[in-house]
Amino acid sequence: METNRLNACLVALMGIGLVLAPGTGGCSESLEQRFNRLVELENSTAGRLSSTARAASIAAGFDRDFGDLSGSDLRDLDLPALQAYFRAAELAQFYAHRDQDLGAMEAALAELARRKQASPEDLEGMFGAYLSMRAFDEANRFAAAHALQTPEAVPVVANRLPPGFVGATLLQPGTRGNEAARVAFAPSTDAYIVAVSHPMCRFTRKAIAAIEADAGLRAIFRDKAHWIAPVDRRLYLDVLRSWNQDHPLTQFSVAWARDDWPGIDHWGTPTFYFFARGKLVAKVTGWPEEGRREELIEAAGKAGLD
Repeated sequence: METNRLNACLVALMGIGLVLAPGTGGCSESLEQRFNRLVELENSTAGRLSSTARAASIAAGFDRDFGDLSGSDLRDLDLPALQAYFRAAELAQFYAHRDQDLGAMEAALAELARRKQASPEDLEGMFGAYLSMRAFDEANRFAAAHALQTPEAVPVVANRLPPGFVGATLLQPGTRGNEAARVAFAPSTDAYIVAVSHPMCRFTRKAIAAIEADAGLRAIFRDKAHWIAPVDRRLYLDVLRSWNQDHPLTQFSVAWARDDWPGIDHWGTPTFYFFARGKLVAKVTGWPEEGRREELIEAAGKAGLD
């Protein structure tokens, strides 16, 4: 949904002429052309690279084509160029989740707002970026400052991490409203499964149905699988809470940050990672019509879960 909106911006930005790039002292490639190239990079890497490699590629593309705007006076840009810069920063942040991309979005949006040219979609994109970066205080302040009707409430997060904990953490839905908790990812067994998945993904639901209906798979996944929703611009805590109430064997939490998970290189759903003594030993990606029973059985054997 978010990616489609970013791609749709390409149409809205057609027809932008050449602009002066700050610091170049002359006529250069337009920001619209740079943005087009970034979208082409996004499209060309879809399905070919892992999530981690694709994010790195898009981040590098943004740095190459828009790095000269960092720290510059955006008031020198005409409106189409400013919009192109915001869209590019938004696209980079969507994939790479870097602080500098968030900062570029903030700078461009502040100038758009100063000109009273920030669209509702721009504001929603900024709010979603704050959520994906877990900048919940900033999300609240931003929504209040712009009287934004947010698609979901900003969570009130209780910190339940052990003192000095270093490692992967999860955002766990609370029992009501926008309550949530940040908890440590701490598997209780040496061999375990990280199931990157989401109940709103139909392939995830098919996989879960197949696992629950199969005695062998059910035995492997029971108490050993950790169902983790990927980082996104929506949290869907209400969806996860409702699912968890109805499915005691597949309890979902949300990854707090991608960088917390060095062993996870692909966040497409569903992807099953099998670990033994903290080391990744097998990965099973996707869920075709025929399922992946044999692949899961084989991967479980490698992890000692059979």
